[in-house]
Amino acid sequence: MNAFMIFSKRHRPLVHQRHPNQDNRTVSKILGEWWYALGQEEKQEYHNLARQASDDLFFKPGLNIGRSPQLIRL
Repeated sequence: MNAFMIFSKRHRPLVHQRHPNQDNRTVSKILGEWWYALGQEEKQEYHNLARQASDDLFFKPGLNIGRSPQLIRL
């Protein structure tokens, strides 16, 4: 999950609350505008969360997501 996806997941309910009759395409556009307006430090927090989520997912023992079964050695 990338930084923008984490930001979107956290802020989508707020966009729906402020714009209750908007379709998903419009909500996504608003989220993109909000993301673009964030400062570098605020964005960095989401990049750090994305890196942590990636590490948690791909470095779990026995997890083979994204790898060919032929390459997994038990």
